[in-house]
Amino acid sequence: MALVLSIFLLLAGTIFWFIYDPTVTKDVALSFQTTQTRINSGEKIVFTAHYQNNSEVLLTNASLGLRLPNSLVITSAEPKDSFDEQNNTFYLQNLVPGSSGEVNISGILYGEVDKEYNNTAILTYNQEERSASEQVVASTITILRNSVLQASIEAPTAILSHSTVPITLKIKNNGELLLENIKIPLSDVENFSISPIEEPKVGTVESGSWIITNLAPGREVEIKLNMTSNINEASTKTSLYLTPIIIIKEIELKQKSTFAEFEIVRPDLNISANWQTTESIQPGTDQDLLITLTNNGTSVLNNFTITLPIPSNIVNSGRIANLNAGYMSGSNFITNSKYHANLKQLDPGKSTSVTLKIPIRAFITSLQDINLSLSPKVSATVPNIPNAEYERSTETSELKIGTNINLNAISLYYTEEGDQLGRGPLPPQVGKETKYWAIISIENTSSQVRDLQFFATLPSYIGWTGRTSVSHGNDVTFNTGSRQATWQLNSLGAYE
Repeated sequence: MALVLSIFLLLAGTIFWFIYDPTVTKDVALSFQTTQTRINSGEKIVFTAHYQNNSEVLLTNASLGLRLPNSLVITSAEPKDSFDEQNNTFYLQNLVPGSSGEVNISGILYGEVDKEYNNTAILTYNQEERSASEQVVASTITILRNSVLQASIEAPTAILSHSTVPITLKIKNNGELLLENIKIPLSDVENFSISPIEEPKVGTVESGSWIITNLAPGREVEIKLNMTSNINEASTKTSLYLTPIIIIKEIELKQKSTFAEFEIVRPDLNISANWQTTESIQPGTDQDLLITLTNNGTSVLNNFTITLPIPSNIVNSGRIANLNAGYMSGSNFITNSKYHANLKQLDPGKSTSVTLKIPIRAFITSLQDINLSLSPKVSATVPNIPNAEYERSTETSELKIGTNINLNAISLYYTEEGDQLGRGPLPPQVGKETKYWAIISIENTSSQVRDLQFFATLPSYIGWTGRTSVSHGNDVTFNTGSRQATWQLNSLGAYE
């Protein structure tokens, strides 16, 4: 019997040892809440912690620390005399049995939208005459559903897959307090390149971001931007997202993004530019260039402009505007719907054309074996997409330009030095023979020629002496029956 009793006492002591709790945490109450769990970033918030010592012992060295978001800007704390702002802790000293109290921290909470922030209150104390510290913890969650900093985009509802359109970005402070250090990134935007049209009236554009130093309550500011789209061929819709950022204590906090949705309009314009000849042409002539436009897309195209760069060393840029309806601008000839009514509108599935006369210079210098190729560029507007231009370009085939051959003929009796070449009386006398040297010079210009032939028929009163001298090719031959002198050359190079 004594043995059984001893075993029972040993077992009871062991159980007591494991279940014994020397702390009084279950008798210390702590609650923690905010004025509201769902607020906007940039709004006022109050964190309140209530504590009560329901134990029968004195709690010493009591402190109540609040673990709050780093982006909270604290405006006040109560009781302020016991608050240490370095670590957000209230030092309560001793809590006698039955005592209670409350602490408050007020401030402006900035943060990222749609993010949950965990807030924690920790009451730390010692029981009288005990060295071990005890803690009671309470938590609450704050969710930022929106922001007092509101952004909006004004833009067309439809865009081209590759085009530039103007948009307006607006930023407004809907809060009750001044907002500082605002940044809106404009670079690294998917599918788009964003650049300012001009410097904004408020803030500056630095390193690809719109920087606003401060924004008063209720104030709205804007910036005019160019939005250049670069969208792959498969997309039919896309969106532009821009996200304002508030910088608090060197922490960048993304606010609610603004976005604009776009329908992708895909015009399809085919351009051909063809010379109306397949032969080589001569300098000094006018050649027709036929430009044909075919709308293979699903959208109407309006207000076409044809821009034709002019190589003035080959084409007579001074005459081209006189020969065609249009005008010269710098080195470009330009014509549009003001000069051609058929360029006003081109419906899907339709074609239209414009013929331009291209005047080739009569004398082309410093070039050899000339081939002329032009590169017209065509632009048009698309309905319901303001200021967006659809552009396409093409290139003509190479047009071979021939050469000018200058032919000069003189008869000489004396050389320039006074040496006598001719024979017989000078001036010539009736019934007497006078001999001259006939000098024929042939000068090529811009392009090589082949199979060059020269013919000269002598009248009956001029005799053929048979004496010839040539610088190129074979000697001159003479047919006594036809009285024709002939000279041939296989090839004569440019400027020979």
